[in-house]
Amino acid sequence: MRRDRQMHIAKRLLSLLETRETEMAPAANRLEVSAYTCSQRAKAERLALFRGPQLIGLSSLIPNPGDFITHDHSGVPMLFARDDTGAVRGMLNMCRHRGAKVERSRCGSAKRAFSCPYHAWRYDLTGQLISRPRGEAFDADMPKSESSLLRIPVVEQDGMIWAAPEPGAALDLSRTLGSVADELAAYNLASYSHFETRTLTRQMNWKLVIDTFLETYHISTLHGRTIAPIIHSDLATFDAFGPHICMAAARRTLEGLRHQPEIEWDVIAKTAIVYVLFPNVVFVVQGDHLETWHVYPD
Repeated sequence: MRRDRQMHIAKRLLSLLETRETEMAPAANRLEVSAYTCSQRAKAERLALFRGPQLIGLSSLIPNPGDFITHDHSGVPMLFARDDTGAVRGMLNMCRHRGAKVERSRCGSAKRAFSCPYHAWRYDLTGQLISRPRGEAFDADMPKSESSLLRIPVVEQDGMIWAAPEPGAALDLSRTLGSVADELAAYNLASYSHFETRTLTRQMNWKLVIDTFLETYHISTLHGRTIAPIIHSDLATFDAFGPHICMAAARRTLEGLRHQPEIEWDVIAKTAIVYVLFPNVVFVVQGDHLETWHVYPD
């Protein structure tokens, strides 16, 4: 986040602390229960929301040539690898012969080739077919140049890896991110190192997870012994960037800024900043780390 935005948010939070208020919408928003329970809506969401541009993760997940990750959460098996030139390649994780996954691990490093477990067709880090047993039986009708893994569009920008799970799909990040792109770029995410990945599976509608990050109203009740002693409950700023949002909460140390010259204010250390990137990604910017939440229906 740019310095001017940090200062603007800090001053808004200090004002809210004085009045013991929070920034609110003009009116309450009412949702029908069917938004969370209708199976037809769930099916429509999978098609409408998870076949377009997806944030796969930060660049630090695959920092070196030979590093790879697989991604099945959108419903389409995808494989991402950093090739010898340092570029991230995206491809469908499906052998062109019979469709078996060519990589079964969630992630790995120092990989030189991906091999199909069915008939041992081998592909390099770019998805190019490099060998197949009894190749002469296929070469006439299925030349190697036409038997590579199907490529999917990938863009690596500002320390983030974006992809679309459909070969030939459009991937226009300027349109996808809009004005929030500059905000995210200011964090210099390319300099981050990956610490840990966790996968949580729950029997609940995926949107309920997103809802948790849309307010601080629940902190004192739900997190009374954990977060509440650190972060003020029911107090936050809100900014919209098209379909994306930024919410900033105040740590209990924020009021100490009143006694410091503004040039010395460390706003990030005294707040918790939450970005919700429509439809399913949450960034939680803490003082010493960044969490990225990727929320998918099963």
